[in-house]
Amino acid sequence: MLYLFHIKMAIFNKVLFFVLAAAILICVGSIIYIASIANKADSFTEFYILNADGKAADYPYEVKIGTPANIIIGVINHEKKPVDYKVVVSISDVIIKTVYTGTVQDDHKWEENVAFSPVSTGDDQKVEFHIYANNETVPLQKDPLSLTIKVID
Repeated sequence: MLYLFHIKMAIFNKVLFFVLAAAILICVGSIIYIASIANKADSFTEFYILNADGKAADYPYEVKIGTPANIIIGVINHEKKPVDYKVVVSISDVIIKTVYTGTVQDDHKWEENVAFSPVSTGDDQKVEFHIYANNETVPLQKDPLSLTIKVID
């Protein structure tokens, strides 16, 4: 009877060993997977617009036709690699300006004063800023940064 008990315990110990070994392998694999996803999730680009004074307020609203409106476009690269950015500025779905940043190194900032001139008068004209990376044809963000302006004579 005692012999049978030892056989059952030996089988139980082997099964327990394999279950624990499998659990450890699953845990280690999960940690490696989560670490690799977290590293990718940390890659992003900061993209912003400021008024001519460098503030995120009091953007140009009433703009005279033919007179440029001034803003600052900024990009901070956190993509973990150098990136060439392009910003396309459009008013009411008409492209009016394309701005190239050149190569922005990882964890570096690029800012530039940009002037845009509306081509037609009207209320509630939407100025949109789309950012592209490395000659891609799809913008980095789903929704562009935007301003609403009133263009007068």
